[in-house]
Amino acid sequence: MYADGCTGSLYPGKPEDVARYDAAFPDIRKRSLDQDASRCLISEVAEDYVQR
Repeated sequence: MYADGCTGSLYPGKPEDVARYDAAFPDIRKRSLDQDASRCLISEVAEDYVQR
């Protein structure tokens, strides 16, 4: 498994580490916004940033 982070890359190889990522990924996907909602949120944040 490969995980890119702001302090570098990780290559956790222990089965329990990979299992943790496998368990977390479906929940992250379920909570993420779809493409249209993502665009809307990005537009709202950009508009708020410009107004400041």
